[in-house]
Amino acid sequence: MTKLHKLPSVLIVDDLATSRRIMRDMLEEMGFSEIFESSDCTTAAQYINSGKIGIVICDYAIEANKTGVDLLRLTQQTENSKKIPFLFVSGRADISAAEGAIRLGASAWMMKPASYPELRCKVSEMIEKSYLSNREDEDYGR
Repeated sequence: MTKLHKLPSVLIVDDLATSRRIMRDMLEEMGFSEIFESSDCTTAAQYINSGKIGIVICDYAIEANKTGVDLLRLTQQTENSKKIPFLFVSGRADISAAEGAIRLGASAWMMKPASYPELRCKVSEMIEKSYLSNREDEDYGR
């Protein structure tokens, strides 16, 4: 991963500990050192609202009665959290769910099991877009 700037902190949201561990291992391999984990929407929202999170990687089906879309909607409620890149990972090949998540503001969608090359590519793209968006905001005084 190119080091144009410091790598952001990452929040992994998945109800399965094994999935979180696999994702963490891949992120650490990419050079990320600040990685937080959550198994539910409530804790994930607390992390996001803390202002410490730079990227969210979220399973689509987190809890029995909540999905990652519920968490995405929460992040869309404030200006600061709205800018956080949000990557969905899912074991379901549901095109309409993916399209709906992207329309709501998700940055990207990928299928489980996540491969290292695909994850690296998606995360790199999200970091670059976020960096460019922040630079644009600074240039125009937003």
